[in-house]
Amino acid sequence: MGTYVTVRMTIKKHEEGDLFAPTVTYRAQFEKLLPEEKDNGRRLKLLVDKFGVIVSVSPCPKTLFMMEASELQGKSLSEVIDAFAKWQSEGA
Repeated sequence: MGTYVTVRMTIKKHEEGDLFAPTVTYRAQFEKLLPEEKDNGRRLKLLVDKFGVIVSVSPCPKTLFMMEASELQGKSLSEVIDAFAKWQSEGA
């Protein structure tokens, strides 16, 4: 089925272009966590299939991620995390 890897994801907002209507992208960076680091409260657990589609999402407070966790289910990672958009467009 696959392997579970616990990571810390950092997302940074990047704006460029027009001052009043900038193009906004979000860039994600992933860092593998040590076993003792994995149980802090600021996390969202995603189960993703081999095609990059989010199969299930752990409950999380909306205030932490500014969206309901259920909104992610069924979406491709490339739809919700800009870092994967290039892979999606290349068919990888």
